[in-house]
Amino acid sequence: MSALTRCLLPGMLTLAIAPPAAAPLEIKLATLVPAHTTWHQALLEMGNTWNKTTNGRVTLTVHPGGEAGIEQSVITQMRGDVAVLQATFVTSVGLAELDESFNVLSLP
Repeated sequence: MSALTRCLLPGMLTLAIAPPAAAPLEIKLATLVPAHTTWHQALLEMGNTWNKTTNGRVTLTVHPGGEAGIEQSVITQMRGDVAVLQATFVTSVGLAELDESFNVLSLP
C-alpha cells in the first residue's frame, strides 16, 4: 500500500462514516398571544436559544396575535403533507376543539 493510500484511506473512511450535516430547520409557530407581550417575548427568547444552541441550524418564526388565523385554522395548517405551520401555542379552548376531554383544564 502506497503512502498516499495510507493517508487518504482513513480520511475517506471518516467521511463515509460521519453523519451528514443536518439541514437547516425553520419552525413556524402561530399563536393568539399578542405581539410585544411577556408571552411573545418568551417565545422569541426560546427561538433565540434554539438558534444559538444549534449554531443557526434551527430558527423559530413566531406569528403572534392571530395573524395566521384562529386556533382551529392554525391546527388545520399544521396538518397534511405540506404543513404551512409546524407549531402552535394554543389555549385550553383551542385544545378542547381537538378533543373535548381537554375541557378538564378549564375547570376551577
